[in-house]
Amino acid sequence: MVVANYRILLLLALLSSLSAAQGDDASLMAGLEANSGLVLIISSVVIIILMVLMIFYLHSINEHLNWIRRIR
Repeated sequence: MVVANYRILLLLALLSSLSAAQGDDASLMAGLEANSGLVLIISSVVIIILMVLMIFYLHSINEHLNWIRRIR
């Protein structure tokens, strides 16, 4: 259960850092436009990592529910 809470906090921290990186600063936006290929690759990797973490999280929930069913 502690591991699941840790994963949720990790996902929330990652999402908040991503939203903080999307500021209104003109120089940041100009840099993003200049490196749009790199931004696309990095965002794709982040999305894949989040999907893998979510799969592990759902798998752990499923294992926990199976454990509860076995007890009954």
